[in-house]
Amino acid sequence: MPLPREASRELESLFGDRYSESLLERLSHSSDMGFVPELVVAGLDINIVPDAVVYPKTVEEVVELVKIATKYKSP
Repeated sequence: MPLPREASRELESLFGDRYSESLLERLSHSSDMGFVPELVVAGLDINIVPDAVVYPKTVEEVVELVKIATKYKSP
């Protein structure tokens, strides 16, 4: 389910240019660059692109981000 437009507006209002729905930005956050043993990922085909990317700077911003995500039932 895509991110509701109202949630997008709230996030953009709160985070400004630290909020992005750019496809390039979303694709760059759609996979983990860390080491994962082959046995763990064998057979898994996970291809998830987030609806948006947010860069909070403070604990308070993280709290607000979680509140908005909870309000719109978004991960």
